[in-house]
Amino acid sequence: MKNFLSLLIVTFAIFLTSNVSSYSQCDSCAYPYTSESATFSPNTNCIVTINFCLNCAPTGHPVMKLCSITIDYDSSCDSVELDPAFWEQARLTMLETGVTICGGIGPCPQREAIDIYQAQCWKLEPDWEEEMVYIVPCDEEPGECFRPYELCYENGVLVITAGTPSVTDEGECGTESIIIAPPPYDIFLDCFNSCY
Repeated sequence: MKNFLSLLIVTFAIFLTSNVSSYSQCDSCAYPYTSESATFSPNTNCIVTINFCLNCAPTGHPVMKLCSITIDYDSSCDSVELDPAFWEQARLTMLETGVTICGGIGPCPQREAIDIYQAQCWKLEPDWEEEMVYIVPCDEEPGECFRPYELCYENGVLVITAGTPSVTDEGECGTESIIIAPPPYDIFLDCFNSCY
């Protein structure tokens, strides 16, 4: 009985740990994709971590899939607006990280194509106890956003050209910008659009 109780406690602890950490990595990166993370600060006080799958595709062009985003809300983070500029900064951060990992970007005018896929609809899952807000795909809504990019180096500077985004199997989610304020404020819980 004592061993059974110990096993039950260990199993419960593993379940809790795996449930919490599932947002900090991409669980669905099947080979040849690898799970990657990158950070940026949309303002000086907030840290945003982007979790994505990356396929460097040595015989084609690299492909990235955005899995989740985490905002670390410590006492200095005041608010983050999830507007088109936020989503573009997230994608640019993914691209810069992908270029560092994959390489293969040459001088302009020759351009390397990199594609980014992400869910069209996202939702917020706050964890105020841990001072985190998780931005995760809204699984109850269909829709995938595709955005092509072309990259090259000009005088040692990475030049990124964004293509027009497109959506397949469009979902029903609002297009307004969402502002996330730190606790104890209310938080927007509906699904919202990220494909700008």
